Amino acid sequence: DVSQVARVFGRRKGAIKYCYEKSLKTKPDVAGKVGIQLTLGSVGRVTAISNTSNTTGSAPLASCITSKIKAWRFPPPESGSVTFSVGYAFSVSE
Repeated sequence: DVSQVARVFGRRKGAIKYCYEKSLKTKPDVAGKVGIQLTLGSVGRVTAISNTSNTTGSAPLASCITSKIKAWRFPPPESGSVTFSVGYAFSVSE
């Protein structure tokens, strides 16, 4: 169910914010988008994850996001396993 997966991402947005704030400490002007593709296995664990795009110029930011999401638990997919993509956009506040 898409809404259940969205709830997990919503509850965990602080982890993504942490990754961005960590990147800002070493690169204060980091901005852009990071795309992630992940596969959930039958028990709701991430079985595969990869960065599909990264326009931020910060490999550590994309790596941090990937490692955070990989540890999350999701509701088990009804169809056994499912693959989907998610994207994050980052901009520097003035």
